[in-house]
Amino acid sequence: MTGKNPLSAYREGLRRLAASVAIVSSGAGESAVGMTVTSATSLSFEPPSLIVCINRNASLHGPLRASGIFRVTWLRAEDEKIADIFARSGATHAARFATGGWTDAPYGPRLADPLAEACCALDQVVEYGTHALLLARVREAGCGTGDPLLFRDGGYARVA
Repeated sequence: MTGKNPLSAYREGLRRLAASVAIVSSGAGESAVGMTVTSATSLSFEPPSLIVCINRNASLHGPLRASGIFRVTWLRAEDEKIADIFARSGATHAARFATGGWTDAPYGPRLADPLAEACCALDQVVEYGTHALLLARVREAGCGTGDPLLFRDGGYARVA
């Protein structure tokens, strides 16, 4: 342990942990919204459920809560370009979905070749600090092949 400020040490410690990169999306056509997240993870297998953390100021937050359904798409190691465009706050949602081969589908836009995906129905929202914790039941799921795109220390990483 170092003598650093506790908040600085906490942030630095979390940056060292690798996390899977996913796109959370909702809506269809011109109303489709989506963003890059590293905070989508399994909550329970009975019932099958996920927890996703979204900043309440994110453009995805309001539409997703209004619709009550969304898709989580985990990216493959070669999908850095997709992760980048969805992470840019200045990118329009139309530009985001123009990258990577997205099509309209139930629960939100679907990527042509994801590592894995889960179609979710919002069950509960817990607001905490700057974020909303979305607890959702998985209604459909699928998986592809390849290695996950990871994020660690401010950049992308791959499975060694």
